[in-house]
Amino acid sequence: MKIFPNSRDFEGVRIPVANVFAYILAITFVVTIGVAKPAGSAVLDMGKPDGHMPTSLSCDKCHLDPQNSNFEFVHMESSLAQCSNCHDDNIAPGKPTDHLPTSANCGSCHNAPGDAWSSVTMNHSGVAAKCVSCHNDTTAPGQPAKHIAAPNTCESCHVTTKWTPAKMDHALISGSCFTCHNGTTAPGKPANHIAAPNTCESCHTSTKWTPAKMDHSLISSSCFTCHNGSTAPGKPAKHIVAPNTCESCHTSTRWTPAKMDHSLVSTSCSTCHNGSTAPGKPANHITSPSNCESCHTTRGWTPAVMDHTGVSSSCFTCHNGSTAPGKPANHIQSANTCDSCHQNTSSWKNARMDHNVVTGSCFVCHNGAIAKGKPNDHPTASNSCETCHTTRTFDK
Repeated sequence: MKIFPNSRDFEGVRIPVANVFAYILAITFVVTIGVAKPAGSAVLDMGKPDGHMPTSLSCDKCHLDPQNSNFEFVHMESSLAQCSNCHDDNIAPGKPTDHLPTSANCGSCHNAPGDAWSSVTMNHSGVAAKCVSCHNDTTAPGQPAKHIAAPNTCESCHVTTKWTPAKMDHALISGSCFTCHNGTTAPGKPANHIAAPNTCESCHTSTKWTPAKMDHSLISSSCFTCHNGSTAPGKPAKHIVAPNTCESCHTSTRWTPAKMDHSLVSTSCSTCHNGSTAPGKPANHITSPSNCESCHTTRGWTPAVMDHTGVSSSCFTCHNGSTAPGKPANHIQSANTCDSCHQNTSSWKNARMDHNVVTGSCFVCHNGAIAKGKPNDHPTASNSCETCHTTRTFDK
């Protein structure tokens, strides 16, 4: 006899069929209630993996279709400030090897998450590397073609906010000054600059224009262009009277010694040749006034064209056979007072005889050859004229 009508045996236990169905339904409900999520989330709670980034968001905020087990990641709800939480080269790829060194968060420069990395607004404040790490014409534009010759230390002159204006560091420049200081790129020589080539660095330094160390070898204009007493010192007050062609006598390396160009001098020789400024008359010079130019030329002291009108000493001072020719060997015996007989300094001839200075006998001259001798009607006598005659007259 059956205990329960309409029942079945389960492993030796007879249970009514209706009770079996009720039991199964109850278990199903309990299991369903235990694993179900609150309304609005149809995601089964399988649990986040151990390496999952910390977040309180529900799965469907980041994963494409978790209801159907599609956990593909989307950045819809991602914050640019949280990129590095995943992009750390462990959970997800981090910065590539060629990325510039920086400690800034990705969101400092990159504008959108996901695949739009290339949309970048550069924030240089977080960059720790040198400018050329990016500005090398490959990663980012480098020095333009017209940039002055300089090393790649951009930060020495430029700031990260803008290229211009730049604070120039001339110590880095390897090109010539004129590369920039040409009147176009940067100010060049002013209008009142002396005539000179464009090698600024020959005289000026990169720290300041003045004072300058003058390199006169580069100057193509006359000295007086600068040495006029205004731009640079001119002739001193005691300078001899001369035109303003300094270069005729002086060199560009120093004022003295000077190679004198006497053709430019408009004053008398003694203005300089006075024994102080320049050598004057030597100690053995004949007594004469100081007008050197009366006898000498500016090309040399000797030979001189003698101007006897200026001589105040006796002829024999010079005409002594040493300084100048003296009496010839056939000259009559006489004192050395040449000017007693020779009155004309331009010629020895036509002398006016002063017998008072004659020391020899009369016959030395009055021998019928040099001067008149005894006339034909003279009585026979010796040639010692002075025995009877005087030098003042023959008749007495």
